[in-house]
Amino acid sequence: MMSLSGPYEGWLNDLNMVLESRVAEVINEKFEPYEPPDQLNKMLFLYGDKAYHGLPRIIAPYPRNNLIAEETHKWNKEMERARVAVENAFGQTHCLWMMNAFSKNLRSGSSPVGAYFVVSVLLMNAYTCLYGSGTAGRFLMKPLSLDDYLEPGSEVDGNPPEDEDV
Repeated sequence: MMSLSGPYEGWLNDLNMVLESRVAEVINEKFEPYEPPDQLNKMLFLYGDKAYHGLPRIIAPYPRNNLIAEETHKWNKEMERARVAVENAFGQTHCLWMMNAFSKNLRSGSSPVGAYFVVSVLLMNAYTCLYGSGTAGRFLMKPLSLDDYLEPGSEVDGNPPEDEDV
């Protein structure tokens, strides 16, 4: 996991969290330098569920009805498999650090819930660096080394290395 925001109250829906986090703006800042200008077919996007339809830089599945073409149906299926792979990374965080899974014991205001999750993600990412993950394998990505992940100023935190580090 590369970016976290929050914590958010449990009653807040996903769309409001996405809007409040300004993730579309962050995505644009991160993706734009890697895209050729004026080539929509080369743009990078995030894939989300239908609640995010119409947000910049976030694409959603085509509506499910009998009128969609076979290719569109196949695209929806493939993207759903990818989405499940990403969701599994969150599930693995809960499995490795079970305290995050017991919502009755995690109450905002009486315990540092957001800090618990941030530390769990940090440890999950370190675990992935050491042992790999199914999610990284699904996207044919090799995890960073633990040293690279923990290096201040590395690409992980979104800041390019200093000139003398290059």
